Amino acid sequence: MTALDVEVHAFVVCEVDDQRRLKLPPMELPLVHYVLVGSGLLCTDEGVCVPISPHSIVFLPPATGHYLAVNEAASDVVDAGDACSPLGDGLLKFSSGEFEIGGSRLVTACGTLTAKLSNGQGLFERLQEPLVEDCHGSSPVRQAFEQMLRELSEPSFGTRALAEALVKQCLVLVLRAKLSRGEIGLLPLLSFQDQRLTPALMAMLDEPARDHSIESLAALARMGRSLFAERFAQVFGQPPIEFLKQLRMHHGARLLRTTDMSVSLIATAVGYASRSYFSRAFREAYGTDPSQYREQARKNAAQPHTIASRNLVQKLVESVTGPDECNRDETLSE
Repeated sequence: MTALDVEVHAFVVCEVDDQRRLKLPPMELPLVHYVLVGSGLLCTDEGVCVPISPHSIVFLPPATGHYLAVNEAASDVVDAGDACSPLGDGLLKFSSGEFEIGGSRLVTACGTLTAKLSNGQGLFERLQEPLVEDCHGSSPVRQAFEQMLRELSEPSFGTRALAEALVKQCLVLVLRAKLSRGEIGLLPLLSFQDQRLTPALMAMLDEPARDHSIESLAALARMGRSLFAERFAQVFGQPPIEFLKQLRMHHGARLLRTTDMSVSLIATAVGYASRSYFSRAFREAYGTDPSQYREQARKNAAQPHTIASRNLVQKLVESVTGPDECNRDETLSE
């Protein structure tokens, strides 16, 4: 999935007892909950309720207010803004109250997220209601879950960064599994009636460097060349080879940012026969040559926080606590 970018922002821990509901406000970005402990319900302001249990991942559309509860009998409502406390290493916890010995509880790791393919289209922008994925049978997800639970039980230096990385890992594993199974209904970019395009799309997403052609992609879709090109352009807004070019540029840009590979090796790795051909295509896509792009990316990476990331964290915290509550300064610091 070299074409997929996933980021988890504004990470918090939510904890609710069996007597109350923990109410969370709408957010501008999609939201993800990963269930760490216990079972219960997630219900939206529109009245849609979904059951959740350990290893469940729940994706929520943007602007979706909701609450967490252990059971339907819980009637007292606690706003997250009135239930905020520092957990350690800059993490926040939203807790519904005191927990009785022997009582049930529900604990989730929660964060706003962005998940996009290389052409910038978001995967959850048109999601209309909560989407739940049970990851209990996934060994990689379970291992990440167990490590996350250990970290959050005793927060220390680096816990927040590691927990965010683990949530991101779980999310990528879930998306990969759904795409591999052909479960494309949840992804607005892929939600179209003619599912014959799916094998061709998956081939490009999985191996953008491969020598794909209109003919080979049409064969995967079991369609004629002209019909395939026409349908692909209708669905994705661009011809298949242009879409493939964007995937390759995206993969090349990522290698430039994250590795020390030479530009020539990167050109080969993303499917170009020569450095000059890759560099020309890269300049057309990014307005700069690969070496300059790498230099600027490393300068940006050296900055500890970007304005955008700080604003995302601040937005979640202030939406539930107000600007001066719950040690906001600690939350925004490393």
